[in-house]
Amino acid sequence: MQGHGQDDTHTIDINYGTSIIKGVNPEFRVTKRRRRLFVQAWPSNGTFLCKENPTPADMIYIGLNPSDMLVQRSSSQEEEDAFADRLRLIGAQEWEDQERCEKEYYNEGEQSGQRKYHQSIYAWPSNSKGLWVYEYNSAPHLQPRELLDALRDVQDMDEQCAILEKWQATFYADPGDYPPIAALFKDQKRDEHGRKEL
Repeated sequence: MQGHGQDDTHTIDINYGTSIIKGVNPEFRVTKRRRRLFVQAWPSNGTFLCKENPTPADMIYIGLNPSDMLVQRSSSQEEEDAFADRLRLIGAQEWEDQERCEKEYYNEGEQSGQRKYHQSIYAWPSNSKGLWVYEYNSAPHLQPRELLDALRDVQDMDEQCAILEKWQATFYADPGDYPPIAALFKDQKRDEHGRKEL
C-alpha cells in the first residue's frame, strides 16, 4: 500500500499547532503537542492510535500530504477504521483511549509513564518485499538524534529503508511475523494457506 504525494519535496513543520476554523475546533488527523507532531485515528473498537513525529515518507505512505496539516477526522467510521490500519503500518501506538494517551504525554517527569517512549520507525520497500523496523527509546537523553535528523526530509520509503538498514534495523521478510502488526496480515496468510491446499 503506497500513498501518493506531490512531485515536489516536503518537510514537516514541527511548529504547526491545531487551528480553529470559524470558531469550531474539530478533531484533526494531525496535531502538535509539546513540540511533538502526531498523526492520530479513532478506530471503532474504542481505542486511540497515534504516531509520534512521522517522517514525510510516513505521511505520503498513508495517503497524507506532509504540507497539508488541516485534515479532519473522517465522518465515516469505515473510513476511519481503514485509516487506523494504515496508521498501524507506520508504527502508531495503540492506547486504551485518547484520554489515557494525552494523560501520559501531558504528565512529564516522575508522574509520567514510560510507555510513550517506546517508539518505532517502519520502512516498506517499493518492491513489496519485507519490512524494516527500528525500535528506540524517544526519551530526550536516549533518542537516536542522528537517525531522526537523517529521516527528517526523506521523501519515499525506499530512501527510508536504506537509512534504517544502515542503522542496523531489523528486517522481516514476512511483515506478518512482526507482532505489533501481525493481525493485519492474518487474513492474507489464511488465504495463501488455502490456495496452497487447493
